[in-house]
Amino acid sequence: MADEKKADDEMIAGLKERLPNASDEDIHTVAEYINGLTSKANDERQKKIRR
Repeated sequence: MADEKKADDEMIAGLKERLPNASDEDIHTVAEYINGLTSKANDERQKKIRR
């Protein structure tokens, strides 16, 4: 869990650096979207491994 928090913090910091004009709300929305895509990709990978 601590690793996930650190990764989220690093992603938010990176997004803030790359999107300096975005609001904190927008940054968090983008981070949630990326996390959702990553989670979905990981689920798909696990399904392929189990086959």
